[in-house]
Amino acid sequence: MSEPSRSNSTSYLALARTYLSVWGAARLGWRVREVPLVFLRVTDRCNSRCLSCDGWVLRADNPPELTTDEICGLVPALKKLRTRVVALLGGEPTIREDLETCIRAIRQGGMSVQIHTNGLAIDADRARSLADAGLNVARISCDHVAAEGYQRIRGVDGYDQAVAAMRHFRSLPEPLPVAVNVVISRLNQDVIDQFPDRAVEWGIQRMQFIPIHTRMSFRMGDSAFAPLVPDVSDLPAILSALDRAADRLRAAGIGTNSSYYLRHFDRAYTSRRRVRCAAGSFAVVVTTFGEVVPCYPCPSESEGPSVCRMPLDEAVNSEAFRHLRNCARTCDKVCWDQGETEPSLLFHMPYVLRHPLEVLQQVRFNSV
Repeated sequence: MSEPSRSNSTSYLALARTYLSVWGAARLGWRVREVPLVFLRVTDRCNSRCLSCDGWVLRADNPPELTTDEICGLVPALKKLRTRVVALLGGEPTIREDLETCIRAIRQGGMSVQIHTNGLAIDADRARSLADAGLNVARISCDHVAAEGYQRIRGVDGYDQAVAAMRHFRSLPEPLPVAVNVVISRLNQDVIDQFPDRAVEWGIQRMQFIPIHTRMSFRMGDSAFAPLVPDVSDLPAILSALDRAADRLRAAGIGTNSSYYLRHFDRAYTSRRRVRCAAGSFAVVVTTFGEVVPCYPCPSESEGPSVCRMPLDEAVNSEAFRHLRNCARTCDKVCWDQGETEPSLLFHMPYVLRHPLEVLQQVRFNSV
């Protein structure tokens, strides 16, 4: 057997082991031994003023953000959990001046690192600095194809900066993969068909579509989302536009959501989830203040575990987290959140058996 074949065999065996471990934790309540994906919020501060979020409004009663040492101190537990990807989110993660230090520590621990950013603070020097620290993938939010539409959605004049950030990452001596996240709302549903052309123009590797979510409504009020959520009568046209956009993206060699996810995009608004959630098993969230939860909207009747009080590998196996994970597994709320639902599809047998190649493509990109 040649060396590459042995390497591939080892890789596939590792994926199979991870799959079995996560499936057992998600379906049978096994002890959590592997968490392939960790969403790590490093700040709530943000330089955007999006209509769908008020996380940037700093509150006097908020605990302090995790320190540099606390973030870097997660690495031993991440290694124990065989975490493959750490996604750094905010707020806006690039606001933290120690971001490169955190990325470097995580990379030295053997994990891949992605950032979810609006790109507004990324110039050529910052893109190079982040890449030199070991960043693997930049996920940049851009919800419109024109400056006016972008400003209407995000509350700042930042379209040109976001596009420039994509090009800064792609212009590096070793170009960094760039994925663009597009949140679909009533304010951009009419330009979905234009996004594939922009993706080609921007030179990106992936474009993902995400439904406008209302998990901030408990704080902002339902009325804040009424102008943003698509009307039920518009959903057939949105589904058709997403289908066309996905076909054109794939034809151009640009990755996008799974076909199943896009085909059922309307579930974000019209029905209960029909895919059993793997939140808390495949992925966990560490909040800005160190709390460990299965997903952002997960209900908590009592104080959950925190990495400020125990290592992450102990937190995900604590009784408090088991309770939260069970809440996520049995949750009947309307939810089609890309960050939770799409990973859960990897364990949805009807989808896996019908789309094995697509599943493999999703795993490969998200394991970079």
